[in-house]
Amino acid sequence: MTARARRLLWALHTVPGLAPRELDLDLVTRLHGGTALQVERVLAELTVHRQLTAIAPGRWLLLPHRPHQPHAQRYRPAESVPAAVAERVDLLLGWYAGTAVTADRALNPNPWRLATGTHQDQGVGGPWRVDRARAWACGHLSALHVALDVAIARRHEDAPVLAETLWALAAQVRPQLAAEAAERALALPTITVPASWCVVFAARRAAALGAIALTPEQRRAAERAADHALDQAGAGAGGRVLALALTTRAALLARHERDPAALEPAVTALGQALGLLDPDRHRLDRAHAHRVLADVLTAQGEHQSAEEHLRAAVDQARDGGDLLWSGRLLLVQARHTHHAHGPQAALPLLHEAARTLTDRAATADQAGLHELLAAALDGLGEREAAAAHWAQAAHHWVLAREDRAALRAQAHVDRTATPSSPSCSASSAASPTLSGRTA
Repeated sequence: MTARARRLLWALHTVPGLAPRELDLDLVTRLHGGTALQVERVLAELTVHRQLTAIAPGRWLLLPHRPHQPHAQRYRPAESVPAAVAERVDLLLGWYAGTAVTADRALNPNPWRLATGTHQDQGVGGPWRVDRARAWACGHLSALHVALDVAIARRHEDAPVLAETLWALAAQVRPQLAAEAAERALALPTITVPASWCVVFAARRAAALGAIALTPEQRRAAERAADHALDQAGAGAGGRVLALALTTRAALLARHERDPAALEPAVTALGQALGLLDPDRHRLDRAHAHRVLADVLTAQGEHQSAEEHLRAAVDQARDGGDLLWSGRLLLVQARHTHHAHGPQAALPLLHEAARTLTDRAATADQAGLHELLAAALDGLGEREAAAAHWAQAAHHWVLAREDRAALRAQAHVDRTATPSSPSCSASSAASPTLSGRTA
């Protein structure tokens, strides 16, 4: 084995459990240096020596390292001094933090980022599709735990980012681990945690608790978390952080309260939040506040005002550069418009959403778009066109492994399609996959 290959293999096994099992060219190039072609040659050599196995173009699986075997010591490079080890650990921690932030931005419906700190610049590459982010999170949670342990032990600057994204990703893909991840994050040594990060994290945690609150006890826990975030924000945090805490508390009221009079404090809080958020620098935060205010106004029967705030949320998300979120908000606005004004009024919004979500959305987003289009066209009497969209919705639900939703969409295909229509044959192609999983 060449010296280059030994050096890379040692870098990948620098800290037990820290090296990701799935490797891509970006990570390996960071660790190894040099050009992509040089790195690919080294990876090919390690594959021949059975240290890696190729699983897809540009992706490899790192096989378990067995240092007790007689030949293993040959792989230790001569220059494995503490400084070189520390540099490689820093590279790995930076890669984990950046990639976790990228996955979190795709999965987290409220893209709150700190105005200062590492969140802004830490994302890896362009935006991810939700299904890619979910797969990455599922495969890397255990390694993120190790990365956080290492970062805390080293009092590394990425510790807060790793802690928050570990919690946020766990809440999305492994809810049973989210509480433990939250407690670990809140227990970070204070020297590594900016005060503003604590408040944003507390607000995000309250929002997640509110989203899953099914019992009165869970609701009270979410409200306590939101009150805690407000208390922290009122203790000297900046205006943007206070706005996020106010928005979180209002969102909990909007989710669980149905009495219009009881929602007035939420309207007041959201007005305060929008007043604290800069129209140019905090567009995504303003989009979230407008979205929550639209929910509150809808519950109060103020449908015209709710539509205006939904449109403002769409515009703010788009101007803030988050086209995926903008497309999702358009789907919410289209659903609201269909309910208030009928299917004809919703169609332009759905076509705008289709243009925005192209090549960005996860399969579940595409399925939701086709369902709304199908419902609108069905309401206008265009049954054949509606059947085609129901068939597309069923297809995307199957890809998203949402079998109940796929069965529901398939029932609409059977109701609206004629036997000779293309949608009938398209939906039947998906049926064997679905029936094979539900049998």
